[in-house]
Amino acid sequence: MKTRKEPLKWLVTVHLPNGVYDQIIVTTNLPHNVLRLAEQQSGGKIVGWRSLT
Repeated sequence: MKTRKEPLKWLVTVHLPNGVYDQIIVTTNLPHNVLRLAEQQSGGKIVGWRSLT
């Protein structure tokens, strides 16, 4: 029996270089890549995260 893995959604809070805090949603099947993906997408430093799923 084959199980289908649903992608996980994460709400990530980032501190951008211009001093602004922003929240982005990252959707991925690989939880250990979430923080790296969020940093690449935003160009900021991660200050917090939580799972939405």
